[in-house]
Amino acid sequence: MGISFDDVLDSLCNDSSGSFNPFESGYVKPCFTDVAIYGLVCLWALLLLTVRVGQTLGAERKVIQNYWAHTTKVVALILMILASWISFLYRYFVNSADLEPYMSVYYTCTIITYGYSLIVIMIEYDRGQEHNWAIKSTWTLAFIAGAVKLQTMVAMLRDDGDYKIELPLFLVMYAALTLISVLALFFPMLSPNDRPATSEYASVAQWQGMSEGYGSLQMPDKRKPNDRVSASPSPEDQANIVSKLTFWWMNDILALGHKRALEEDDLYPLAVADRTASVADMFRGCWEKQLEGDKPSVLKALLAAFLVPFVIGGLFKVVQDFLTFMGPFFLNLIIKYVMGNDPQELWYGVSLALGMMLCSVVQSLSLQTYFFKVFRVGMHLRAAIVTIVYSKAFRLSPKAKQSSGVGDIVNHMAIDAERLMNLVPYLHMVWSGPVQVVVSLALLWLILSWSVLAGLAVMVLMIPVNALVVKKLTVLQKQMMGLKDKRVKAMNETLQGIRLIKFFAWEESFQSKIDGIRDDELAMLRKSAYLRAVLTFLWMSTPLMVSIVTFVVYTLWIDDLTPDVAFTSISLFNILRFPLNMLPSVISGVVEARVSINRLRTYLLESELDENAVDRSAASGPVVVSVHGGTFRWDRSSDDDDHNNNTASAPPPTPTG
Repeated sequence: MGISFDDVLDSLCNDSSGSFNPFESGYVKPCFTDVAIYGLVCLWALLLLTVRVGQTLGAERKVIQNYWAHTTKVVALILMILASWISFLYRYFVNSADLEPYMSVYYTCTIITYGYSLIVIMIEYDRGQEHNWAIKSTWTLAFIAGAVKLQTMVAMLRDDGDYKIELPLFLVMYAALTLISVLALFFPMLSPNDRPATSEYASVAQWQGMSEGYGSLQMPDKRKPNDRVSASPSPEDQANIVSKLTFWWMNDILALGHKRALEEDDLYPLAVADRTASVADMFRGCWEKQLEGDKPSVLKALLAAFLVPFVIGGLFKVVQDFLTFMGPFFLNLIIKYVMGNDPQELWYGVSLALGMMLCSVVQSLSLQTYFFKVFRVGMHLRAAIVTIVYSKAFRLSPKAKQSSGVGDIVNHMAIDAERLMNLVPYLHMVWSGPVQVVVSLALLWLILSWSVLAGLAVMVLMIPVNALVVKKLTVLQKQMMGLKDKRVKAMNETLQGIRLIKFFAWEESFQSKIDGIRDDELAMLRKSAYLRAVLTFLWMSTPLMVSIVTFVVYTLWIDDLTPDVAFTSISLFNILRFPLNMLPSVISGVVEARVSINRLRTYLLESELDENAVDRSAASGPVVVSVHGGTFRWDRSSDDDDHNNNTASAPPPTPTG
């Protein structure tokens, strides 16, 4: 028979039970912490740090100026190594009677991991390299393992009086580890002048030499240098994953905005990926590939250009949806624990509270990151559409201009592009909404049985009521826009003809006309405000009505209502409310977006001017423009020739003295 992992733990921990249990009295056993957890951290560090050394040694050495973050990290790391050595020497020479085999594994792993990390950090600094994900993940795992170790040591000290000397040393080491983890995740290790260029700026000239598109940022500034934060590329380009999830990279500009009002020059320059030229070129390339096929599709071109970042945003939506249902789960367990229905020790209740808090924090971070990414995709999509529509307008043939006038082009850029941009952030609700509804109903059925159908019926009945109010609001909005246009037109006419109005004393007549339009507009605004108040009331009162109906049915025909059932059900009904109210709007938006996409396709497939009809080479000789055997038509698709075999020439202009 082979040797299993349990056999190794049994031998190292002096456990002859044959079935090793990592938990004891509410805490993780010290043997499991030292062997399993710290052993895995050590293996992870050795593997990834070795790979990192191989990557870094290939870079050239650089003269790097000293930076406080690197110095602080090195000092803290040396302090950790010294604390580990002192703790090991104390246990080995002073308190050797209590030395267990697994303790040797722990001390070996910590000393090797921290010492190797110090070597890698110094090599990175010598080559002018920032920490990559291998270093950051190592410190994150070490921080988590240290938290487990600290909980075990506190519990052992409380129960057996062990770790009296090692615990203070470990607290020093863990404080240094916390400092290193924060520095690695949130702060760069190199000074601003020594940081390597990011991938987005690698293909562009150095920042200080940029001139095109950044002239306003390079002009002299009369403010103090410390008040200016836009003297370098956006910190988002150099932010690590934790900084991006928490938006830590925005702290500088937020702090400046707290000191004084922000100005345009204070804003960070756009990254290459966010610039209109980059986005438009990417979409134009995808559209040109579609033109090579038989049936060009604007939708396929949009998917080819923007699907990947949209899907990445959807992954954060998956995490957020999953953690949304963890809140009611933890709430149910906490209520049962408080009521005494599930007798456990204090650590169990604290763990539930911490778990609920952690889920809420991660859920919030996932949701904000999701919205940040999909809103960015929407802005990219709008910029690409506006640019390609505008550039197409210069190439339209005379016949195409008859069907696509200036008003149509403006509508494509202002309405169609805006409609698609507004849909993108909520497009994931097409799949997320049904999933949330199904999961919520399944959990409610497990808790409330068939009484959940009564509450669901109330919620479904409220949907057409809300839709009716929204429809009336939409009609009023259109009427208000018409009245607004009418009022603005009347004002423009009045101002343009003010001399005649004054000459014939028509002031009161025109004033009464404008006041009448304004009164009608105010009446529409008043009706709109009333309808918005009704819509807000329905939105706020629906959960209360659903809960009341459901709990009445549950109490009368099924069972007594208990706090764990009531509060868990209310939280699930709140989750169910959002997708039920959003799905109709999203589906309506999808239908409108389809219409916009078809309109854009028709416009982009309009005939264009022949770029090869004119020879743009430099003219030589006495003739500047010449036509020989020219055939003129209104449009290339027309068979009727207006003029055939025409010949004309134009000499260069004669200079006048």
